[in-house]
Amino acid sequence: GRARGGLTSPTSADRRPVGTLKGWQEPTLILRGATVWTRYRFQESRSSQESEIQHQHLRAKHREAPPLNIREKSSAASEIELNAIPQRFRMKGQSTGASREKVSPAVPGRPASLERVRDSRGNEKINTTATPSVNMLEKTVDIFQKDPCGVKNLHEAALRMYKIFCRHRTANLYLTFLALIEEKDTSWYDDATYVPSFRACAPFSGKNNERPVSGGRSKNSQKMHGLVRYEYKQCIVEECRKDGKQHGLRVVCTQMGEVWIRLYKNGQRLAQMVLNGDLSVQHTADDGGLENLRQHMHLIRACFMEAREVKQ
Repeated sequence: GRARGGLTSPTSADRRPVGTLKGWQEPTLILRGATVWTRYRFQESRSSQESEIQHQHLRAKHREAPPLNIREKSSAASEIELNAIPQRFRMKGQSTGASREKVSPAVPGRPASLERVRDSRGNEKINTTATPSVNMLEKTVDIFQKDPCGVKNLHEAALRMYKIFCRHRTANLYLTFLALIEEKDTSWYDDATYVPSFRACAPFSGKNNERPVSGGRSKNSQKMHGLVRYEYKQCIVEECRKDGKQHGLRVVCTQMGEVWIRLYKNGQRLAQMVLNGDLSVQHTADDGGLENLRQHMHLIRACFMEAREVKQ
């Protein structure tokens, strides 16, 4: 039969003592680089001629065996072993099995620079390694999520709703609504840097509206730039800003337990929807973008679904 690696081992007849040979010991494999060396060990023989005949017989069998491709076998074995390792136990740098194929945007007009990939479980996510601006947005969302109580002087009802929203919203939510206002290039976000607290005029301009703000701030103009949040009349406002102007989605949790949703483009309001505590629509306002906002309200409602379950 064939031994591991494609080498042949002697038959039962070969294993019998031949002539004056005292016995047979199995071959020993020595791997050096990609070369396989076979050392046949024999006990001391009284006849060197018979020993040489036995050596020739074994060398002939070795030449007939198929070659052992060490490199291919090692590569295949490594792949099988890696796939058998659970994801949480893999070392940093090992392949996760993610497919980096581009998938079609879920929203027409989604920025082409935002490449989305599927992980080993088939879940879809944004490839943040290719877009530094998305990295900054995700960093801000992650900080807000870890500290939902980071905004002071909030009403209890507003804070309760915001905690629910904070647990479920992701950077994808804001990227989707940026795509709705035809923001195809998010490179402007690269100018943003996260600041835990700075003074800015919000939600309106004017010195009287200056208040503490946390989130993105422009490195050049020092204005609100990126995702920010702040307190206004015991309500909490979380929104996207571009060079100080409202740009994209704004979410407001009020002291009445309501949720106010607005869509902006370069400081101009496009649409507004007000949701009750059970997420039913209380009021709408259309400035040219209500239909787009209405079609994607399920994304915002999904972030507040816990509040609806509590109400029921």
